[in-house]
Amino acid sequence: MDKDVQAFMDKVKQDNPGEKEFHQAVQEVVESLMSFIKNIRSIRNTRF
Repeated sequence: MDKDVQAFMDKVKQDNPGEKEFHQAVQEVVESLMSFIKNIRSIRNTRF
């Protein structure tokens, strides 16, 4: 698992203990969006 996803999930689990189905749903969404978020960051940091 990506370190950024893991850090995010650690916080979600800390804030919502015992919600395994919620954790799974959040993780699936975060994993699918993380590459998009990272691409946006790199685009924003690119100077033309």
